[in-house]
Amino acid sequence: QEINYCIFLNSKRKIITYKEIYKGGLNVHLVHPRDIFREAIKYNSAAIILVHNHPSGDSTPSDADIATTNELALIGQQLGINIVDHIIIGKGEYFSLKSNNLF
Repeated sequence: QEINYCIFLNSKRKIITYKEIYKGGLNVHLVHPRDIFREAIKYNSAAIILVHNHPSGDSTPSDADIATTNELALIGQQLGINIVDHIIIGKGEYFSLKSNNLF
């Protein structure tokens, strides 16, 4: 089951808190930007890190993962909330979209 978390950071990039944003099916990714940014605003976050798992165990991002991350980064810029990274967790591995220049 895919689970999406956000890690909310202050202006010094220290963790304020983290929260499960969405829990979905095996391959369904339905998290909506308002769900993420509502929480970011609630916690007065300056930045966030997105994290979700791939139940298949393969941490390679899908086209939807990349597109969603880019959309969220644009929305975050408008709100003054930086997307620091999007980490995808697989079986014994992870993939950083930021480190791989995918947004």
